[in-house]
Amino acid sequence: MTLLWIPLTIAAAFLQNVRSALQKHLRDRLGTTGATFVRFGYGFPFALLYLAGLVVLTDLPVPMLNAKFIVIVMIGGLAQILATGLLVSLFDKRNFAVGTTYSKTETVQAAIFGIIFLGETVSLNATIGILVSLAGVIAISAARSPAGLRAIATSWTERPALIGLASGAAFGIAAVSYRGASLSLGGEGFIMQASVTLAFVLVFQTIVMVAYMAVREPAELRASLGAWRVAIWVGLSG
Repeated sequence: MTLLWIPLTIAAAFLQNVRSALQKHLRDRLGTTGATFVRFGYGFPFALLYLAGLVVLTDLPVPMLNAKFIVIVMIGGLAQILATGLLVSLFDKRNFAVGTTYSKTETVQAAIFGIIFLGETVSLNATIGILVSLAGVIAISAARSPAGLRAIATSWTERPALIGLASGAAFGIAAVSYRGASLSLGGEGFIMQASVTLAFVLVFQTIVMVAYMAVREPAELRASLGAWRVAIWVGLSG
């Protein structure tokens, strides 16, 4: 069980790449808001199905929600919407690879936020793992970038890099918020708590984005619903 994180991490990284590729495709058809919405609007049905499966097929108790949980989840949900929108907006930037590389500082920023807001400690092994994974992302991005590592190192003050850093920070805040919300539910284990957190936040994010788009961008909302054949895979891979 202690090594379960390895296949889970590999699977998460693979699915993240699939989701990003699909959102990049949808960005050209729907725009930034629509490509952001599909991550949540098409994701919450799968989260609810997974939660229902746990309730029916296991004996795990369903935790009761509390005010602290709701507030923290809402903060994390809004942060993730912002982070996703910023990341999607990078798809049409000239230095797209640079921006996405800086967004991958999410793990480092999440560790810092966890120390500040949750009082967590990061072990030496965890620190090494975070830095190694970050170095790997930078190396891969440098190999794909025409200008290589120099472009990534020297462009940190340019707009794509700043957007990437902001996206990484918002993703980090979201990750820490979800962990704090899950912990606030109490109980033993983590599967049911994490599932409840995931389902709640995706429903909340969908409500927020539908309300916003219905008022500000109704045409894009209709287009997002019409693109369900591709968008549904974004929700599933999320």
